[in-house]
Amino acid sequence: MFKSKYILTIILALVFINLSFGNDSKAEFKKYLNDRAQEVKKTNDPQEKREILDNMFHKLLEAAEYAENWPLFSDNDKAGISELKNKIELKHDELNGYNNFNKVDDSSLDRFADYTVQEFEQAAQYVTISVLTLVLIIIVVAILL
Repeated sequence: MFKSKYILTIILALVFINLSFGNDSKAEFKKYLNDRAQEVKKTNDPQEKREILDNMFHKLLEAAEYAENWPLFSDNDKAGISELKNKIELKHDELNGYNNFNKVDDSSLDRFADYTVQEFEQAAQYVTISVLTLVLIIIVVAILL
């Protein structure tokens, strides 16, 4: 219990600090996405490419679900989170061939990663900086734990 309160306090502090830096959250979010796409392209093994993308989708979904339940966000913020979350779920399904999607072919994984990054960057235009900040912080905490 103490650990979760400690992490929550750190997250809140980072959110408020990061909010003061404005559009840096959007740039950091884009950087996170682009770094994953570059990681996919550097890898030759299709299974590793899928793992990188799948892990990215899981981290983004986890962060979006947490942000969706954040009590301080407005209905507009929550609608933006929901839209982003839906896009993430669709891309995850497409990657793996779930829910009537054809599984992305191994030879198309690099293009899929690029296209996914572009689509998420566009979706992030409609999400407020405070939401993106929270999503980024949750991703960082998930990576560190």
